[in-house]
Amino acid sequence: MSPEHAMVAAMLLCGLGALLTGWVASRRTLAGWIAFGCVAGSSLLTFHAVARVLLYGPGKAFTFLTVPQMGFALRLYVDGLSAIFLGLIATVALPAALYSIAYLDHYRAYSVRRYYPNFLLFIAAMYGLVSTTDMMYFFFIFWQLMTLTGYALIRYEHDKPENLRAANKYLAMMQIACAATMIGAGMLAAKGVTGAVNSAHLIYDFDTVSEHLPLLLREHPIQVAVAFALFLVGFGIKGGLEAGRKFINSVKLFSHLANIGDAKSLVIHPASTTHQQLTEEEQAATGVTPDYVRLSIGIEDVEDIKADIDQALKASQQ
Repeated sequence: MSPEHAMVAAMLLCGLGALLTGWVASRRTLAGWIAFGCVAGSSLLTFHAVARVLLYGPGKAFTFLTVPQMGFALRLYVDGLSAIFLGLIATVALPAALYSIAYLDHYRAYSVRRYYPNFLLFIAAMYGLVSTTDMMYFFFIFWQLMTLTGYALIRYEHDKPENLRAANKYLAMMQIACAATMIGAGMLAAKGVTGAVNSAHLIYDFDTVSEHLPLLLREHPIQVAVAFALFLVGFGIKGGLEAGRKFINSVKLFSHLANIGDAKSLVIHPASTTHQQLTEEEQAATGVTPDYVRLSIGIEDVEDIKADIDQALKASQQ
């Protein structure tokens, strides 16, 4: 089984689990064990995909569904970086599913029908978001599935005003992030260019955009810069590599993680983490400089976020 087929199977298993747990929700413990079984199965499939890629290298993207007239294609591809993220998702999902069986026993007033289906679809959406090559249509589908199920999970205890406020903030920020990313994808789209994909109509596919990007950089550098700015918030730290490391080690509110789109604020210094295996020239080619720090803003209080960035910046210059 190829890594891409394994990921489709993992997503389908999570979807099946969502249906089953919704059906047997009146039997809370049974629903919990069904959810755990589906998560365990999907995690094993994911670990298979990760192992294949890390041991033997990535294969080729596989197209499961395509509508060329709309530039619509479900193409999945698992490379080294996405394999790491998929492995992390699968690893965290397992104990979370097991812990939830006993945890939800304390919340008898709330139906597990509002928890397990959303939990399983949230996992499936993350798998899809990490492995899809489509920057527009399937990105939107997986992002919205992740956002809406995440929203439902945050407001599970819906009688607590603080949970409702947090859920509303999460929903608003995730929709803003989705809109910004899709606008950026539209600006990078390889319109009118025949890319590496079989159909020239798949203008939002990563392969097509990657092949078209050097030409777009030469002819429209400002457009590319704006597009990348819409994807992520990032800035350079005065003092280069060491200052970037100091900044990362000095944050208190931000979590040092590589993913984006979380409810909590995240930060990473790519040059010393995700891109450390590359030469300085290779890092520069991907837009990473020694001083570059990347942020993903969460739903915490704005003043707390600003204060944490400010104190970390000061610490980086000492």
